[in-house]
Amino acid sequence: MIDASGAAARQGAVARRATCDLLVKSLVALTGLAEPDLRGRLGTGTQVPRPAAIKVEAVPARMLLQRPDVAAAERELKAANDTIGAAMAQRYPSISLDGSIGLFRLASGGAPVDAWALLPALNLPLFDGGRRRADVGAAQAAYEERYAVYRQTVREALRESEDALVRLDAAARRETDAAAAARDYEGYFKSSETRFKAGPLSLFELEDARRSALAAQQTLIAVQQERVNAWIALYKALGGGWTPNQAVAPKA
Repeated sequence: MIDASGAAARQGAVARRATCDLLVKSLVALTGLAEPDLRGRLGTGTQVPRPAAIKVEAVPARMLLQRPDVAAAERELKAANDTIGAAMAQRYPSISLDGSIGLFRLASGGAPVDAWALLPALNLPLFDGGRRRADVGAAQAAYEERYAVYRQTVREALRESEDALVRLDAAARRETDAAAAARDYEGYFKSSETRFKAGPLSLFELEDARRSALAAQQTLIAVQQERVNAWIALYKALGGGWTPNQAVAPKA
């Protein structure tokens, strides 16, 4: 039984080592670092990163404007709105001031006065078979399309943020219970070790206590990783470190 337990433990260790190797390969592709340098950095810290010990129940909705996709959709919506204004302006008369501005003399009541010479011109749109009206309709349709895209983008951003908040809250609650369980099982293992040395406890019972303590510790680490991932997901959902001053490429 002990041999079987040891074989199962070794099998689990091999599987976890393979998972770590795959993650390292992914990080090399993402960061562009050489694999030896990356492994050196990863080897300096063996603890799971601990997020700030604060409880986040809600975030201001305006923080969604930090997201590049929301900002891009907003700019496209504003551009579509400006296009409507430009198309409508083409349907109305326009006044232009032609010629040059010059100072000349006028006689008013026999006394010479100075005046500006301006030659205003009125430009009337000619009959175009409804082309300008169609341009306005097309601009309005494009605006409605951009508005639908904007609404969907904001809804998706809201969903991602809410999901991250739910996962973060659940992970924080689970971590409290998992930490308590890990402490209790560790205490149980230590007491079992003392009893084993004293004689009344069998090796099988000691190993069973050891496995329980290790399993509880692994559960705690997994929950801590979930909490870190939830923080990262929330950070990404709110736009991360992006600022509106950075360039945003509009969607095709």
